[in-house]
Amino acid sequence: MRNGSRLGLTRQWENLRAVTVRRLRADAGDCAEMARYGMQLLNLAGVATEIGDRHGTGVR
Repeated sequence: MRNGSRLGLTRQWENLRAVTVRRLRADAGDCAEMARYGMQLLNLAGVATEIGDRHGTGVR
């Protein structure tokens, strides 16, 4: 393999790696956002249950 071909493959690899890293970071950010959203929903459900228990509405 000629040196130029290796250099081209190295650049392609680095470009692919950079795109993959960016996508993984974006996915991780999306997962973290969804986890925060899920925690807020769980907290809201807990509050609703607590209110229901206090007022005897039977919300469960």
